[in-house]
Amino acid sequence: MILRGNPGVGKTTVCEKILTTLRADGFLTKEVRKNGKRVGFDIYLISTGCVLPLARKSKKGMVGKYEVFVENLDKVIFLLENMEKTEDTIIIDELGKMESLSKKFVSWVMEIPKRWKNVILTAPSKDIPILREFLNRWKEAKILWMNVENRDRMVDTLLRMLRGDES
Repeated sequence: MILRGNPGVGKTTVCEKILTTLRADGFLTKEVRKNGKRVGFDIYLISTGCVLPLARKSKKGMVGKYEVFVENLDKVIFLLENMEKTEDTIIIDELGKMESLSKKFVSWVMEIPKRWKNVILTAPSKDIPILREFLNRWKEAKILWMNVENRDRMVDTLLRMLRGDES
């Protein structure tokens, strides 16, 4: 399942709420704020609680105004690949422009549906090459469009779909 929506609509919040009901492997991408302003993003590994910087505001921005720490994406993939798989579900928050800078990440994410029974992946509303490639490879992936009007129902919708109660 691919949860798509505009920035700030609550895709990560939905994933966090899912984790209160369902155990999963994977990672969340969380904003880093300083004095009320967003200064970057961190990667939070669900199973270990390990936190690695993903991006920080920088004058030498690679994606918009952010410098992306590709080596930390590569570490996340290494950690996820080398830990004992304990769950049937994986959450990948997010499949976006920053993540697409890591060739290892792109290669790894394209194979995720082969390794986990359930995949919850967040993605931007805009069409980007990494997302298009994933959708071309996994045509059966269900896309859920998230917005302000439906975000409060999205956790229940995802949980019903994971149980097979709704498509």
